[in-house]
Amino acid sequence: MHALAPQLLVGHVQHARSRPAVHAFQYPIFNVRLPIDDLPSVKGILPINRWGWVSIFTPDHGYRSTTQSLTHWAHDQLRAAGIEEPLRIELVCLPRVMGHVFNPVSFWLCWGPLGELRALIAEVNNTFGERLSYVLTSSTHENIRNGETLHAAKQLHVSPFNEVRGDYQFRVYIEADKFLVRIDYDDENFAGPTLLTTHISGQCQPLTRSNLRKAVCSMPLITLQVVAKIHWQALKLMAKRVPFFGYLPSQGKR
Repeated sequence: MHALAPQLLVGHVQHARSRPAVHAFQYPIFNVRLPIDDLPSVKGILPINRWGWVSIFTPDHGYRSTTQSLTHWAHDQLRAAGIEEPLRIELVCLPRVMGHVFNPVSFWLCWGPLGELRALIAEVNNTFGERLSYVLTSSTHENIRNGETLHAAKQLHVSPFNEVRGDYQFRVYIEADKFLVRIDYDDENFAGPTLLTTHISGQCQPLTRSNLRKAVCSMPLITLQVVAKIHWQALKLMAKRVPFFGYLPSQGKR
């Protein structure tokens, strides 16, 4: 469903690994859902490109530039994939809190004139400062349906416990009151169960100062904890003797 106003998405991130050791965890998170063509509309709630307790910096996304707009970047990604430019694009991401942010993945929702989802861009960042965008569309070249499986070959080193091979399967569910993305990852070992499953969920609320304040008060160190929890879970995987694959600079498109 096409959002008519900026939203706050309060929910959880869940990860579950099936092999070679079972490992799962969940932690709370919140994201914002913003119309990138009309970012000034949220200035009274979220400072744009200036410091605030909670803020949005456009150089955290897209071209990482203060001179090139997020809209320009998104349209360039879509044109490169041969997709007709949409009417409206929304960004789902974690904002900066107290000046800090790390988004393992941000989602760009690309809508057509009738509120149909034409494309989904998954902008992935790793802890080595690299990033890659996956432009996802329906395999039938039609609009993306809720729950439809969207495929992308893995091209970026994300976790040292997974090799840079295999396939991502994205499923997005967008309703009036909730947002959910499921990401399954398989490393080409098709004889076994799905290697890694991730759920990113959020209950939709109006993006207001009051709602944002409540979210930050319940998760005051969220942006620092994202990286801390990544490393904490890595230590747990090492303790379970999950094979470790050393970092190699990725060759994928930035």
